[in-house]
Amino acid sequence: MDFYDRVSNSISRLQDLPERQRKAIFFTVIIISALIVGFFIVISEKNNISKIVESTKSINLPEFNIDNSNTSINDINMNALNVVSESDSSKIFEK
Repeated sequence: MDFYDRVSNSISRLQDLPERQRKAIFFTVIIISALIVGFFIVISEKNNISKIVESTKSINLPEFNIDNSNTSINDINMNALNVVSESDSSKIFEK
């Protein structure tokens, strides 16, 4: 018995089953397939996330030492900030 005959016999046996059993077999196959695909997706994403973590270890960010106890609101130079005044914002919306 070759492969074609075995597949043909399996299909004919499935077709002879009641509809309820065919649906049960169909949904079982779908669920098992989804679990297998989901397993491989989780493994793949785990590897991708570990690569991202490894690549972020090489980033050298500057350290900021801010002592909040010595800073007051009066020490902030407001002219150094990029603040849009009301007259500038009205020019933007006039167009």
